Amino acid sequence: MTNNVKAQNACAKSLIIGNKWIYITEQLSYYSKKYEEVIRDTIIDQKRYGIIKIVTDSSIGYEYQRSDTNCIYKYRHANWEFPAREDTLVNYNSNVGDSLGSYLVKSKNTISFWGKEMQEINMYYDIPFAYYSVYYLKGVGVKEAEGKNHGFPEVKSYLKAALLENKVYGDSTLVSVKKIDMNPPSISSLYQNYPNPFNPSTIINYSLPKQSNVRIIVYDMLGREISTLINEEKSAGNYSITFDGNSLTSGIYFYQIKANEFVQTKKMLLLK
Repeated sequence: MTNNVKAQNACAKSLIIGNKWIYITEQLSYYSKKYEEVIRDTIIDQKRYGIIKIVTDSSIGYEYQRSDTNCIYKYRHANWEFPAREDTLVNYNSNVGDSLGSYLVKSKNTISFWGKEMQEINMYYDIPFAYYSVYYLKGVGVKEAEGKNHGFPEVKSYLKAALLENKVYGDSTLVSVKKIDMNPPSISSLYQNYPNPFNPSTIINYSLPKQSNVRIIVYDMLGREISTLINEEKSAGNYSITFDGNSLTSGIYFYQIKANEFVQTKKMLLLK
């Protein structure tokens, strides 16, 4: 069943907690599923951002986004090269030929999608041996994207379904109000925390292919135990946990997972 899009058109992208977008990604002859979900929100510089969890067959990542009537913004945390900043991903008031950062507005159209006429805008980025093209729909977000880097095959993603403000759109077999059907992890994994560097909190993700006794501990540079984030039995699946460094000083810290026979350690940087 497909519902017509209604409520989302009041803003450039609805970022209510629980919203989900399901994409099919094509690379060579391989197809995989990717989903994005607004898991919570946060305040940065007196602006409210939705924290979007991005899950693929092989990775978990996060983006911080907010939107108003005509624009979608992305917050980029500080790293070793650049200070923290906010980028505008799309502005529906832009005209064809306008520049937005490194991107060019290549086209603007009104199209029929999910039973409603919607404004579509194509942002395009092109350098020698590489390109990236994104089609946005006002009120929905990214409709499709494709890109290619030098030495790598072309990758394309298509929006197939979404759960927006508790309504299912597109292919309802791909999305459930309660749960997105993703394949269980095939291997144990500990992912790089995000954001990194961080201040004061960061998210750590891990995956379990089977039920495991899980322990995640944070250590300082001298190997002293700072905090035990989890110490319990977990079933197979993908998990997230937040580490709060509010009481700690700036510096390098390590987090280690032990899940049955699986042991892995990663480094993170707290910058205050």
